Amino acid sequence: ALAFLPAHIAFAQNPGSPLAGLPGFTLDFDEQGNSLLNGVPNPNPPTSVPGGGLEFLLPVQVALGDVWVLGQSPLDISPTNPFGITDLLSFFDRQNTAGTLDHVMLFESLNEDNEANAPAADVLTFSRIFNAAIPPIFENGVEGNNQFQLVAGLATYNGISDGTIPEPSTIVLGSLGLLSLAALAYRRSRWAKTV
Repeated sequence: ALAFLPAHIAFAQNPGSPLAGLPGFTLDFDEQGNSLLNGVPNPNPPTSVPGGGLEFLLPVQVALGDVWVLGQSPLDISPTNPFGITDLLSFFDRQNTAGTLDHVMLFESLNEDNEANAPAADVLTFSRIFNAAIPPIFENGVEGNNQFQLVAGLATYNGISDGTIPEPSTIVLGSLGLLSLAALAYRRSRWAKTV
């Protein structure tokens, strides 16, 4: 009976959750193929899939399955897409050439506008069969600047389906700028008290 315990735990977790006892992580990614792992450039850049989509290697084994990302605009719903699925995250394992398992997240973003120079994650149709039993997540933001977040146990996936993630240096410079403004305001308030 104990031999079946890990599979049972994996089945009980949401797709993308690290399996019991494994550490969590944060993956920020966009449809262009940019990604950060725990706030720093991802050491494993994603690979493009023929026909569209990006495969990201995950640092630990996660529960398998598909997660729908639903759009919030009425324009996302059509006769061919009645649920308004704008993006799909698929989690699976695959044996690599070394004979070990790669833990993979496939990110597919629906190319509703049929763009000529579509980003790497864009697809005309999704490649996998969806699991409707898993609760979907929702996209936020206006068309052209959409994002979503999946929190699966100890893992957080911050996806941008239209646009790009900010570079880590941009985040650091912005933070330094805010700290400088706070220090200047503090010095001014101290100076005003002494006058």
